[in-house]
Amino acid sequence: MNGKSLNRCLLFVFLFCGCFHSCLQDEMFSEYAKEKRFFRTDGADECLSLIAGRLRQKNDSTYFIGEFVEKYGYPLWRDAYFVIPT
Repeated sequence: MNGKSLNRCLLFVFLFCGCFHSCLQDEMFSEYAKEKRFFRTDGADECLSLIAGRLRQKNDSTYFIGEFVEKYGYPLWRDAYFVIPT
């Protein structure tokens, strides 16, 4: 094996290991990290922040975040809007 082939082979192995490791890291989100990300309301309307706070209280008594995130993903609080019923 010449030097260029060895370098390419090592680069390929390194990139493969890096991609594999990053996929594993994504799968290993702790429940605390899921909960923290779920309730992140930066830039959201004040009313939506209140709603997220109430959901956090509910989650403290009956944990539902993990199942919700697996099924629907994370809410985008800053992009949400609410309609006031008339």
